[in-house]
Amino acid sequence: MKISFFIQDCSYTIFMTKNSLIMIIPYLVFPTQELKIKVFNQLAEEGQVLFPLDEHFGMLKDKYGMQWMMVHKD
Repeated sequence: MKISFFIQDCSYTIFMTKNSLIMIIPYLVFPTQELKIKVFNQLAEEGQVLFPLDEHFGMLKDKYGMQWMMVHKD
């Protein structure tokens, strides 16, 4: 199951897995590539890159264990 919602211009997605584990992943959309790269790199410090940032998408886990998905809106 997947539910998506917005809070102050940030989209969040809630995933429920087969074993009833619930994950909430913020999904950030940036107006420019430069801002997306800057925020991605800052959050990746002391964290773990799960999907390397490319021109469209990137995913990471920050130093606190929070997962983030990032995209650039054309």
